[in-house]
Amino acid sequence: MVASSDWAENQRPAFSPGGDHISYIHRKGMVAGIPQESLIVDGRPLYSCQGDIDYRWIDERSIAAGCQDEVLVLDVAASEPRSLYKLPAALAHQ
Repeated sequence: MVASSDWAENQRPAFSPGGDHISYIHRKGMVAGIPQESLIVDGRPLYSCQGDIDYRWIDERSIAAGCQDEVLVLDVAASEPRSLYKLPAALAHQ
């Protein structure tokens, strides 16, 4: 289901609502104390960020991901963002 890796390299696995897709966070390491993470869906990276990524499935084709000061809605099939929202600085790191 999830690729083999070192301890804690792959985190927070989840199935899509219908169970057709699997997602997880792949932590590539740390740079100056900040994690380098990617959102992986069906074995492919969809989104990468310098910081902690949080994500939630919306439906079988859409997944929302947030990191630092942005929130994206990604199309799983097209591997591209449908929407991008930038948060005001006061809300970005809460």
